[in-house]
Amino acid sequence: MLKIITMIAGIFVARFAGPEVVGIISYATSYVMIFTVFFVFGPGHVKIMSEGKDIGNYLATYTWLQLGSFTAWFLIVLGWFLSQKYFFVNQFESQVQEIVILITLFATLFGYLLDFSNATFTGRLEQAKANYPLIVKNLLYNIGRIAVVVLGFKAIALASLNLLTSLLLLPLAYKLFRTLSWGKWDWKLAKRYFAYGIPFLLSNFVDTITKYSDKLVLQRYTSTKELGYYGAALSIGGLIMIGGRSIAIVFFPLFSSLISENKWDVVNKKIKDFENFITTFIFPTICLLVIIGEPFIITLLGHRYEPSVQPFKLLLFSSYLTLVGMPYGNILAGMGRFYIGTWINLIKFFIYIVAIFIFVSPDFLGLGATGLALNLLVVNLFSNLLFFIISKRIGDVKVGFQNFFRHVIILAISVIFYLSIHFISQIGVLWWLALIPVYLIVVYGILLLTGFLTKEQLEQFIDLFKLKKTIFYFRDEVSKPGKKQ
Repeated sequence: MLKIITMIAGIFVARFAGPEVVGIISYATSYVMIFTVFFVFGPGHVKIMSEGKDIGNYLATYTWLQLGSFTAWFLIVLGWFLSQKYFFVNQFESQVQEIVILITLFATLFGYLLDFSNATFTGRLEQAKANYPLIVKNLLYNIGRIAVVVLGFKAIALASLNLLTSLLLLPLAYKLFRTLSWGKWDWKLAKRYFAYGIPFLLSNFVDTITKYSDKLVLQRYTSTKELGYYGAALSIGGLIMIGGRSIAIVFFPLFSSLISENKWDVVNKKIKDFENFITTFIFPTICLLVIIGEPFIITLLGHRYEPSVQPFKLLLFSSYLTLVGMPYGNILAGMGRFYIGTWINLIKFFIYIVAIFIFVSPDFLGLGATGLALNLLVVNLFSNLLFFIISKRIGDVKVGFQNFFRHVIILAISVIFYLSIHFISQIGVLWWLALIPVYLIVVYGILLLTGFLTKEQLEQFIDLFKLKKTIFYFRDEVSKPGKKQ
Protein backbone atom coordinates (compact mmCIF):
# COMPACT_ATOMS: atom_id res chain seq x y z
CA MET A 1 0.00 0.00 0.00
CA LEU A 2 2.80 2.41 0.92
CA LYS A 3 4.50 1.82 -2.43
CA ILE A 4 1.24 2.66 -4.20
CA ILE A 5 1.05 5.92 -2.21
CA THR A 6 4.68 6.62 -3.16
CA MET A 7 3.86 6.11 -6.83
CA ILE A 8 0.78 8.34 -6.61
CA ALA A 9 2.84 11.07 -4.91
CA GLY A 10 5.46 10.75 -7.65
CA ILE A 11 2.77 11.21 -10.29
CA PHE A 12 1.47 14.36 -8.55
CA VAL A 13 4.97 15.81 -8.25
CA ALA A 14 5.78 15.12 -11.90
CA ARG A 15 2.47 16.46 -13.21
CA PHE A 16 2.18 19.60 -11.05
CA ALA A 17 5.84 20.53 -10.54
CA GLY A 18 7.16 19.63 -14.01
CA PRO A 19 10.24 17.76 -15.30
CA GLU A 20 12.74 20.43 -14.22
CA VAL A 21 11.74 20.13 -10.55
CA VAL A 22 11.83 16.33 -10.79
CA GLY A 23 15.29 16.66 -12.34
CA ILE A 24 16.58 18.97 -9.57
CA ILE A 25 15.39 16.60 -6.81
CA SER A 26 16.85 13.59 -8.63
CA TYR A 27 20.18 15.37 -9.16
CA ALA A 28 20.44 16.48 -5.50
CA THR A 29 19.63 12.99 -4.24
CA SER A 30 22.25 11.39 -6.49
CA TYR A 31 24.83 14.06 -5.60
CA VAL A 32 24.44 13.34 -1.89
CA MET A 33 24.04 9.56 -2.06
CA ILE A 34 26.97 8.82 -4.36
CA PHE A 35 29.33 9.28 -1.40
CA THR A 36 27.63 6.62 0.79
CA VAL A 37 30.32 4.09 -0.16
CA PHE A 38 31.47 4.06 3.49
CA PHE A 39 28.25 2.46 4.74
CA VAL A 40 29.59 -1.11 4.69
CA PHE A 41 28.79 -2.53 8.13
CA GLY A 42 25.03 -3.12 7.68
CA PRO A 43 25.12 -6.47 5.78
CA GLY A 44 27.60 -7.97 8.25
CA HIS A 45 25.43 -6.80 11.17
CA VAL A 46 22.33 -8.40 9.60
CA LYS A 47 24.20 -11.69 9.24
CA ILE A 48 25.51 -11.57 12.82
CA MET A 49 22.04 -10.77 14.20
CA SER A 50 20.52 -13.64 12.17
CA GLU A 51 22.86 -16.06 13.99
CA GLY A 52 21.10 -15.38 17.30
CA LYS A 53 24.09 -13.85 19.10
CA ASP A 54 23.91 -11.93 22.38
CA ILE A 55 23.47 -8.51 20.83
CA GLY A 56 24.65 -6.12 23.59
CA ASN A 57 28.32 -5.67 22.68
CA TYR A 58 27.62 -6.25 18.99
CA LEU A 59 25.07 -3.45 18.96
CA ALA A 60 27.37 -1.01 20.79
CA THR A 61 30.29 -1.77 18.46
CA TYR A 62 28.11 -1.56 15.37
CA THR A 63 26.59 1.74 16.54
CA TRP A 64 29.96 3.47 16.93
CA LEU A 65 31.17 2.14 13.57
CA GLN A 66 28.04 3.39 11.83
CA LEU A 67 28.18 6.80 13.49
CA GLY A 68 31.78 7.10 12.31
CA SER A 69 30.66 6.25 8.78
CA PHE A 70 27.88 8.84 8.90
CA THR A 71 30.29 11.54 10.11
CA ALA A 72 32.86 10.77 7.40
CA TRP A 73 30.18 10.76 4.70
CA PHE A 74 28.65 14.06 5.86
CA LEU A 75 32.01 15.88 5.96
CA ILE A 76 33.09 14.52 2.55
CA VAL A 77 29.85 15.56 0.83
CA LEU A 78 29.92 19.01 2.45
CA GLY A 79 33.60 19.44 1.59
CA TRP A 80 33.06 18.41 -2.02
CA PHE A 81 30.08 20.74 -2.33
CA LEU A 82 32.02 23.74 -0.97
CA SER A 83 35.03 22.92 -3.17
CA GLN A 84 32.88 22.74 -6.27
CA LYS A 85 31.10 25.97 -5.41
CA TYR A 86 34.12 28.09 -4.50
CA PHE A 87 37.20 26.55 -6.10
CA PHE A 88 36.31 24.50 -9.19
CA VAL A 89 35.32 25.88 -12.58
CA ASN A 90 32.39 23.46 -12.90
CA GLN A 91 29.60 25.41 -11.18
CA PHE A 92 26.08 24.35 -10.28
CA GLU A 93 23.24 24.98 -12.69
CA SER A 94 21.37 27.35 -10.35
CA GLN A 95 21.14 28.63 -6.79
CA VAL A 96 18.01 26.55 -6.31
CA GLN A 97 20.01 23.44 -7.13
CA GLU A 98 22.64 24.39 -4.53
CA ILE A 99 20.02 24.96 -1.80
CA VAL A 100 18.26 21.68 -2.57
CA ILE A 101 21.57 19.77 -2.36
CA LEU A 102 22.31 21.19 1.10
CA ILE A 103 18.81 20.49 2.41
CA THR A 104 18.96 16.97 0.95
CA LEU A 105 22.30 16.38 2.68
CA PHE A 106 20.80 17.10 6.11
CA ALA A 107 17.57 15.25 5.27
CA THR A 108 19.57 12.16 4.30
CA LEU A 109 21.66 12.32 7.47
CA PHE A 110 18.59 12.37 9.72
CA GLY A 111 16.95 9.76 7.48
CA TYR A 112 19.83 7.38 8.17
CA LEU A 113 19.54 8.03 11.90
CA LEU A 114 15.83 7.27 11.60
CA ASP A 115 16.68 3.96 9.94
CA PHE A 116 19.50 3.11 12.35
CA SER A 117 17.92 0.07 14.04
CA ASN A 118 16.77 -1.45 10.76
CA ALA A 119 19.72 -3.84 10.37
CA THR A 120 19.37 -5.14 13.93
CA PHE A 121 15.63 -5.83 13.72
CA THR A 122 15.98 -7.22 10.18
CA GLY A 123 18.64 -9.71 11.29
CA ARG A 124 16.35 -10.81 14.13
CA LEU A 125 13.49 -11.21 11.59
CA GLU A 126 11.44 -8.53 13.40
CA GLN A 127 10.53 -6.86 10.14
CA ALA A 128 7.66 -4.76 11.43
CA LYS A 129 9.93 -3.05 13.97
CA ALA A 130 12.58 -2.60 11.29
CA ASN A 131 10.14 -0.84 8.99
CA TYR A 132 7.96 1.02 11.50
CA PRO A 133 9.72 4.44 11.55
CA LEU A 134 10.25 4.43 7.79
CA ILE A 135 6.64 3.47 7.09
CA VAL A 136 5.31 6.36 9.17
CA LYS A 137 7.92 8.74 7.71
CA ASN A 138 7.22 7.78 4.10
CA LEU A 139 3.47 7.97 4.65
CA LEU A 140 3.72 11.52 6.02
CA TYR A 141 6.29 12.56 3.42
CA ASN A 142 4.36 11.30 0.40
CA ILE A 143 1.05 12.76 1.53
CA GLY A 144 2.90 16.01 2.19
CA ARG A 145 4.52 15.93 -1.27
CA ILE A 146 1.10 15.87 -2.87
CA ALA A 147 -0.06 18.86 -0.80
CA VAL A 148 3.15 20.82 -1.47
CA VAL A 149 3.03 20.56 -5.28
CA VAL A 150 -0.74 21.07 -5.50
CA LEU A 151 -0.25 24.33 -3.58
CA GLY A 152 2.33 25.39 -6.15
CA PHE A 153 5.58 24.94 -4.23
CA LYS A 154 8.65 23.55 -5.98
CA ALA A 155 12.01 21.84 -5.33
CA ILE A 156 13.11 23.66 -2.15
CA ALA A 157 9.80 22.97 -0.41
CA LEU A 158 9.92 19.28 -1.39
CA ALA A 159 13.46 18.89 -0.04
CA SER A 160 12.53 20.74 3.17
CA LEU A 161 9.55 18.45 3.68
CA ASN A 162 11.87 15.44 3.49
CA LEU A 163 14.04 16.96 6.22
CA LEU A 164 11.08 17.91 8.42
CA THR A 165 9.46 14.45 8.38
CA SER A 166 12.76 12.79 9.33
CA LEU A 167 13.23 15.16 12.29
CA LEU A 168 9.66 14.62 13.51
CA LEU A 169 10.07 10.82 13.60
CA LEU A 170 13.48 10.66 15.30
CA PRO A 171 11.93 10.27 18.82
CA LEU A 172 9.98 7.22 17.60
CA ALA A 173 13.12 5.65 16.14
CA TYR A 174 15.04 6.33 19.36
CA LYS A 175 12.27 4.71 21.43
CA LEU A 176 12.56 1.50 19.38
CA PHE A 177 16.35 1.61 19.60
CA ARG A 178 16.15 1.80 23.40
CA THR A 179 14.28 -1.55 23.50
CA LEU A 180 17.49 -3.29 22.37
CA SER A 181 20.17 -4.58 24.72
CA TRP A 182 23.18 -2.29 25.01
CA GLY A 183 26.72 -3.37 25.79
CA LYS A 184 30.12 -1.82 25.22
CA TRP A 185 32.70 -1.34 22.47
CA ASP A 186 34.71 -4.48 21.70
CA TRP A 187 37.81 -4.42 19.47
CA LYS A 188 37.47 -8.12 18.64
CA LEU A 189 33.91 -7.60 17.46
CA ALA A 190 35.01 -4.52 15.52
CA LYS A 191 37.54 -6.69 13.68
CA ARG A 192 34.74 -9.07 12.73
CA TYR A 193 32.68 -6.18 11.35
CA PHE A 194 35.69 -5.02 9.35
CA ALA A 195 36.23 -8.58 8.11
CA TYR A 196 32.71 -8.45 6.61
CA GLY A 197 32.85 -4.78 5.71
CA ILE A 198 36.16 -4.55 3.82
CA PRO A 199 35.16 -7.06 1.08
CA PHE A 200 31.81 -5.27 0.92
CA LEU A 201 33.49 -1.86 0.51
CA LEU A 202 34.37 -2.46 -3.12
CA SER A 203 31.00 -4.05 -3.78
CA ASN A 204 29.22 -1.10 -2.16
CA PHE A 205 31.37 1.31 -4.15
CA VAL A 206 30.25 -0.31 -7.41
CA ASP A 207 26.59 -0.46 -6.33
CA THR A 208 26.60 3.17 -5.24
CA ILE A 209 28.33 4.44 -8.37
CA THR A 210 26.06 2.50 -10.72
CA LYS A 211 22.95 3.53 -8.79
CA TYR A 212 23.59 7.28 -8.61
CA SER A 213 26.28 8.43 -11.03
CA ASP A 214 24.11 7.68 -14.07
CA LYS A 215 21.80 10.58 -13.14
CA LEU A 216 24.78 12.91 -12.75
CA VAL A 217 26.14 11.76 -16.12
CA LEU A 218 22.78 12.27 -17.83
CA GLN A 219 22.42 15.79 -16.42
CA ARG A 220 25.95 16.67 -17.51
CA TYR A 221 25.48 15.43 -21.07
CA THR A 222 21.92 16.72 -21.51
CA SER A 223 19.90 18.87 -19.06
CA THR A 224 17.98 18.86 -15.82
CA LYS A 225 14.75 18.54 -17.80
CA GLU A 226 16.00 15.36 -19.53
CA LEU A 227 16.89 13.99 -16.09
CA GLY A 228 13.35 14.88 -15.05
CA TYR A 229 11.94 12.73 -17.86
CA TYR A 230 14.00 9.82 -16.63
CA GLY A 231 13.12 10.52 -12.98
CA ALA A 232 9.40 10.53 -13.78
CA ALA A 233 9.69 7.21 -15.63
CA LEU A 234 11.72 5.76 -12.76
CA SER A 235 9.23 6.86 -10.12
CA ILE A 236 6.56 4.71 -11.79
CA GLY A 237 8.49 2.01 -13.65
CA GLY A 238 10.99 1.58 -10.83
CA LEU A 239 8.31 0.86 -8.24
CA ILE A 240 8.89 -2.89 -8.66
CA MET A 241 12.61 -2.30 -8.13
CA ILE A 242 11.83 -0.70 -4.76
CA GLY A 243 9.73 -3.75 -3.90
CA GLY A 244 12.65 -5.94 -4.90
CA ARG A 245 14.92 -4.26 -2.37
CA SER A 246 12.28 -4.82 0.32
CA ILE A 247 12.19 -8.51 -0.59
CA ALA A 248 15.99 -8.67 -0.38
CA ILE A 249 15.84 -7.36 3.19
CA VAL A 250 13.78 -10.45 4.11
CA PHE A 251 15.66 -12.98 1.96
CA PHE A 252 19.12 -12.15 3.29
CA PRO A 253 18.66 -13.00 7.01
CA LEU A 254 16.26 -15.84 6.17
CA PHE A 255 18.71 -17.49 3.77
CA SER A 256 21.58 -16.86 6.15
CA SER A 257 19.76 -18.72 8.91
CA LEU A 258 18.62 -21.61 6.66
CA ILE A 259 21.99 -22.05 4.95
CA SER A 260 23.83 -22.07 8.30
CA GLU A 261 21.59 -25.04 9.22
CA ASN A 262 22.15 -26.65 5.77
CA LYS A 263 18.40 -26.54 4.99
CA TRP A 264 18.79 -26.23 1.21
CA ASP A 265 15.45 -27.96 0.61
CA VAL A 266 13.69 -25.09 2.41
CA VAL A 267 15.78 -22.49 0.54
CA ASN A 268 14.83 -24.05 -2.80
CA LYS A 269 11.16 -24.12 -1.84
CA LYS A 270 11.24 -20.42 -0.89
CA ILE A 271 12.87 -19.58 -4.23
CA LYS A 272 10.38 -21.72 -6.16
CA ASP A 273 7.36 -20.13 -4.43
CA PHE A 274 8.78 -16.66 -5.05
CA GLU A 275 9.49 -17.36 -8.74
CA ASN A 276 6.05 -18.90 -9.25
CA PHE A 277 4.47 -15.78 -7.80
CA ILE A 278 6.42 -13.16 -9.77
CA THR A 279 6.11 -15.09 -13.04
CA THR A 280 2.38 -15.63 -12.67
CA PHE A 281 1.35 -12.23 -11.33
CA ILE A 282 4.15 -9.68 -11.79
CA PHE A 283 5.36 -10.55 -15.29
CA PRO A 284 1.90 -10.21 -16.94
CA THR A 285 1.53 -6.82 -15.23
CA ILE A 286 4.91 -5.74 -16.64
CA CYS A 287 3.95 -6.83 -20.16
CA LEU A 288 0.55 -5.13 -19.92
CA LEU A 289 2.12 -1.82 -18.84
CA VAL A 290 4.56 -2.01 -21.75
CA ILE A 291 1.67 -2.55 -24.18
CA ILE A 292 -0.30 0.45 -22.89
CA GLY A 293 2.79 2.46 -21.89
CA GLU A 294 2.29 5.52 -24.09
CA PRO A 295 -1.34 6.38 -23.26
CA PHE A 296 -0.74 5.34 -19.63
CA ILE A 297 2.15 7.79 -19.11
CA ILE A 298 0.54 10.63 -21.06
CA THR A 299 -2.74 10.26 -19.15
CA LEU A 300 -0.97 10.25 -15.79
CA LEU A 301 1.67 12.92 -16.41
CA GLY A 302 0.53 14.91 -19.44
CA HIS A 303 1.83 15.27 -23.02
CA ARG A 304 5.00 17.06 -21.95
CA TYR A 305 6.21 13.72 -20.54
CA GLU A 306 6.04 11.88 -23.86
CA PRO A 307 9.90 11.52 -23.78
CA SER A 308 9.40 9.41 -20.62
CA VAL A 309 7.49 6.64 -22.44
CA GLN A 310 10.42 4.62 -23.82
CA PRO A 311 12.49 4.87 -20.59
CA PHE A 312 9.38 3.75 -18.68
CA LYS A 313 9.01 0.57 -20.76
CA LEU A 314 12.68 -0.32 -20.43
CA LEU A 315 12.66 0.36 -16.68
CA LEU A 316 9.75 -2.03 -16.25
CA PHE A 317 11.76 -4.94 -17.67
CA SER A 318 14.84 -3.82 -15.76
CA SER A 319 12.84 -3.82 -12.52
CA TYR A 320 11.55 -7.30 -13.23
CA LEU A 321 15.09 -8.56 -13.80
CA THR A 322 16.00 -7.15 -10.39
CA LEU A 323 13.24 -9.25 -8.83
CA VAL A 324 14.24 -12.41 -10.70
CA GLY A 325 17.86 -12.22 -9.60
CA MET A 326 17.18 -11.16 -6.01
CA PRO A 327 17.15 -14.63 -4.34
CA TYR A 328 20.40 -15.73 -6.00
CA GLY A 329 22.35 -12.68 -4.92
CA ASN A 330 21.08 -13.22 -1.40
CA ILE A 331 22.17 -16.86 -1.42
CA LEU A 332 25.77 -15.71 -1.82
CA ALA A 333 25.31 -13.12 0.94
CA GLY A 334 23.58 -15.68 3.17
CA MET A 335 26.57 -18.02 2.71
CA GLY A 336 28.89 -15.19 3.77
CA ARG A 337 30.56 -15.20 0.33
CA PHE A 338 30.80 -11.43 0.17
CA TYR A 339 34.05 -11.58 -1.80
CA ILE A 340 32.28 -13.37 -4.68
CA GLY A 341 29.70 -10.59 -4.72
CA THR A 342 32.62 -8.16 -4.89
CA TRP A 343 34.02 -9.80 -8.02
CA ILE A 344 30.58 -9.88 -9.62
CA ASN A 345 30.16 -6.19 -8.87
CA LEU A 346 33.54 -5.42 -10.46
CA ILE A 347 32.34 -7.07 -13.67
CA LYS A 348 29.06 -5.19 -13.29
CA PHE A 349 30.98 -1.93 -12.94
CA PHE A 350 32.93 -2.56 -16.14
CA ILE A 351 29.71 -3.33 -18.05
CA TYR A 352 28.13 -0.20 -16.56
CA ILE A 353 30.95 2.09 -17.73
CA VAL A 354 30.92 0.70 -21.27
CA ALA A 355 27.10 0.68 -21.54
CA ILE A 356 26.50 4.19 -20.17
CA PHE A 357 29.16 5.64 -22.46
CA ILE A 358 27.67 3.93 -25.53
CA PHE A 359 24.02 4.74 -24.75
CA VAL A 360 24.25 8.23 -23.19
CA SER A 361 27.40 9.94 -24.46
CA PRO A 362 26.80 12.28 -27.44
CA ASP A 363 30.02 10.85 -28.93
CA PHE A 364 28.13 7.57 -29.49
CA LEU A 365 24.34 6.98 -29.50
CA GLY A 366 23.37 9.96 -27.29
CA LEU A 367 19.97 8.48 -26.38
CA GLY A 368 19.43 10.62 -23.27
CA ALA A 369 16.87 9.24 -20.79
CA THR A 370 16.20 6.21 -23.02
CA GLY A 371 19.92 5.45 -23.05
CA LEU A 372 20.06 5.59 -19.26
CA ALA A 373 17.19 3.09 -19.01
CA LEU A 374 18.91 0.82 -21.55
CA ASN A 375 22.08 1.01 -19.50
CA LEU A 376 20.22 -0.16 -16.39
CA LEU A 377 18.59 -3.01 -18.31
CA VAL A 378 21.93 -4.29 -19.66
CA VAL A 379 23.66 -4.04 -16.26
CA ASN A 380 20.85 -5.87 -14.44
CA LEU A 381 20.73 -8.60 -17.09
CA PHE A 382 24.43 -9.44 -16.86
CA SER A 383 24.78 -9.11 -13.08
CA ASN A 384 21.72 -11.27 -12.34
CA LEU A 385 22.95 -13.89 -14.80
CA LEU A 386 26.26 -14.05 -12.95
CA PHE A 387 24.54 -14.31 -9.55
CA PHE A 388 22.42 -17.18 -10.85
CA ILE A 389 25.31 -19.15 -12.39
CA ILE A 390 27.64 -18.79 -9.40
CA SER A 391 25.04 -19.45 -6.69
CA LYS A 392 23.99 -22.61 -8.54
CA ARG A 393 27.62 -23.72 -8.81
CA ILE A 394 28.63 -23.22 -5.16
CA GLY A 395 25.27 -23.87 -3.48
CA ASP A 396 22.75 -26.71 -3.59
CA VAL A 397 20.32 -24.73 -5.74
CA LYS A 398 17.74 -26.65 -7.77
CA VAL A 399 16.40 -25.15 -10.99
CA GLY A 400 13.06 -26.03 -12.57
CA PHE A 401 11.77 -25.18 -16.04
CA GLN A 402 8.10 -24.60 -15.27
CA ASN A 403 8.55 -20.84 -15.03
CA PHE A 404 10.46 -20.78 -18.32
CA PHE A 405 7.35 -22.06 -20.10
CA ARG A 406 5.16 -19.60 -18.15
CA HIS A 407 7.36 -16.75 -19.40
CA VAL A 408 7.14 -18.00 -22.99
CA ILE A 409 3.33 -18.26 -22.90
CA ILE A 410 2.85 -14.81 -21.33
CA LEU A 411 5.40 -13.19 -23.63
CA ALA A 412 3.85 -14.75 -26.76
CA ILE A 413 0.38 -13.46 -25.80
CA SER A 414 1.81 -10.02 -25.03
CA VAL A 415 3.63 -9.77 -28.37
CA ILE A 416 0.37 -10.54 -30.20
CA PHE A 417 -1.42 -7.79 -28.25
CA TYR A 418 1.46 -5.35 -28.82
CA LEU A 419 1.44 -5.95 -32.58
CA SER A 420 -2.34 -5.40 -32.60
CA ILE A 421 -2.21 -1.95 -30.96
CA HIS A 422 -2.66 -0.14 -34.28
CA PHE A 423 -6.01 -1.87 -34.82
CA ILE A 424 -7.14 -1.87 -31.18
CA SER A 425 -6.48 1.88 -30.80
CA GLN A 426 -9.12 2.58 -33.45
CA ILE A 427 -11.77 1.82 -30.82
CA GLY A 428 -11.36 5.23 -29.22
CA VAL A 429 -9.23 7.40 -26.95
CA LEU A 430 -9.69 5.11 -23.95
CA TRP A 431 -8.84 1.92 -25.86
CA TRP A 432 -6.09 1.09 -23.42
CA LEU A 433 -8.47 0.94 -20.47
CA ALA A 434 -10.71 -1.48 -22.37
CA LEU A 435 -7.66 -3.57 -23.24
CA ILE A 436 -6.68 -4.22 -19.60
CA PRO A 437 -9.48 -6.69 -18.65
CA VAL A 438 -9.31 -8.38 -22.08
CA TYR A 439 -5.57 -8.96 -21.77
CA LEU A 440 -5.84 -10.31 -18.21
CA ILE A 441 -8.71 -12.65 -19.10
CA VAL A 442 -6.78 -14.05 -22.07
CA VAL A 443 -3.51 -14.49 -20.15
CA TYR A 444 -4.98 -16.12 -17.04
CA GLY A 445 -7.50 -18.12 -19.07
CA ILE A 446 -4.68 -19.72 -21.06
CA LEU A 447 -2.56 -20.26 -17.93
CA LEU A 448 -5.50 -22.05 -16.28
CA LEU A 449 -6.14 -24.21 -19.33
CA THR A 450 -2.46 -25.19 -19.59
CA GLY A 451 -2.16 -25.93 -15.86
CA PHE A 452 0.36 -23.15 -15.18
CA LEU A 453 -2.04 -21.40 -12.80
CA THR A 454 -3.45 -23.25 -9.77
CA LYS A 455 -6.17 -22.53 -7.25
CA GLU A 456 -3.57 -22.38 -4.47
CA GLN A 457 -1.62 -19.65 -6.28
CA LEU A 458 -4.79 -17.60 -6.74
CA GLU A 459 -5.58 -17.89 -3.03
CA GLN A 460 -2.04 -16.76 -2.14
CA PHE A 461 -2.44 -13.75 -4.42
CA ILE A 462 -5.81 -12.81 -2.89
CA ASP A 463 -4.28 -13.07 0.61
CA LEU A 464 -1.95 -10.20 -0.27
CA PHE A 465 -4.94 -7.85 -0.32
CA LYS A 466 -6.22 -8.93 3.10
CA LEU A 467 -4.90 -5.91 4.98
CA LYS A 468 -6.45 -7.09 8.24
CA LYS A 469 -3.85 -9.88 8.59
CA THR A 470 -0.97 -7.50 7.88
CA ILE A 471 -2.26 -4.91 10.37
CA PHE A 472 -2.66 -7.52 13.13
CA TYR A 473 0.85 -8.89 12.50
CA PHE A 474 2.37 -5.40 12.45
CA ARG A 475 0.57 -4.34 15.65
CA ASP A 476 1.51 -7.50 17.54
CA GLU A 477 5.20 -7.39 16.61
CA VAL A 478 5.68 -3.71 17.36
CA SER A 479 3.91 -3.96 20.73
CA LYS A 480 5.67 -7.13 21.96
CA PRO A 481 9.03 -6.94 23.77
CA GLY A 482 12.21 -7.77 21.88
CA LYS A 483 13.43 -11.34 21.55
CA LYS A 484 15.56 -12.64 24.35
CA GLN A 485 19.03 -13.72 23.31
